[in-house]
Amino acid sequence: MDVVKIPSMQDRDKTAGQDRRGDIAMNNEHRHNSLPDLLRRALIHACLWLGLVPLAAGGATQDAESFYQQGYAAYEADDYEKAVALLEKATHLDQQQSEYYHYLGKSYGKLASQSNWFRAVDLSQKTREALERAVQLDANNERAVIDLIKFYRQAPAFLGGDDRKADALEKRLAELRENPSNTAHY
Repeated sequence: MDVVKIPSMQDRDKTAGQDRRGDIAMNNEHRHNSLPDLLRRALIHACLWLGLVPLAAGGATQDAESFYQQGYAAYEADDYEKAVALLEKATHLDQQQSEYYHYLGKSYGKLASQSNWFRAVDLSQKTREALERAVQLDANNERAVIDLIKFYRQAPAFLGGDDRKADALEKRLAELRENPSNTAHY
């Protein structure tokens, strides 16, 4: 015959206290994950992402510049995976810097040249998009224009290669070189 131990009142009070603490923790967790709270946090993140709410004075720009400098150093060290990660952060924080997109495009391109065919297709499109954005932000960024011309000439059409676009950019490049006062990045 087995002896069954009946818990004392003291044991039950301890167990009940643990359950109450668990319930309190669960209620706090639930409160922080309630639908209104999740919506509020999503709205804040969306506003920050869209640039509708400025971050602390200059903080985002300083962080973006720091990410750019680290990304540039990684690019120069031939660590293109790291360069892409850092430069993506820089372009996310400051979407108006041509050089950030220029080096992001160059990093994607270097990764594409070292990747398998399937990944290279995706990275080639990202290369084109980043270089186009760099030139869109600053048409006088001669190095970005040159790299975009190279991309248009070398990439197959299904990846965005386009001789007509390259010709138009070469005309723009000739204009930049004829009028050096427009050339801020050469």
